[in-house]
Amino acid sequence: MGERAVTACLLPTGQFACYRSQWCGSDETLAGVFDAESADQGVDVLERCDWTFAGEVSATELIETLDYLSIEVVYVLSETELWVCLPLWFGIENQDSRFGVLIRVDSLEAYHRLREGFTRQKQRLGDAVDRQALGWMDACWLLGYLSAHCAFSDC
Repeated sequence: MGERAVTACLLPTGQFACYRSQWCGSDETLAGVFDAESADQGVDVLERCDWTFAGEVSATELIETLDYLSIEVVYVLSETELWVCLPLWFGIENQDSRFGVLIRVDSLEAYHRLREGFTRQKQRLGDAVDRQALGWMDACWLLGYLSAHCAFSDC
């Protein structure tokens, strides 16, 4: 299994041209993108990966159809910017893999800190669901809230 990635390139129409890669979510690639001094240099790093065109979608379709469970990173590319986003899957009790959120990160350290903190909190909430101290929808709501309001390393 590889470190799967998606690149979403903003088109003049407002749609996104999406590409998938089996290996472009690796720490080596992420570090190269974060170390780049410009979006163009970041794109140069991404061009070293093997990408497959996956179609054109709207922003809503991208967010609603992304497989948050199996994708390691989403690169969002406009004419002037390159964002790195971490997909976080909210699933606690076998929910749909499209049930998640994208969080923009600005360093490899932040990427790992957020992923590890999210996983830790998700485990705690999953344990509460298993003990029936919390419903799974409440647990997912809390994960969404924590994703938006907390650095996870502080939680």
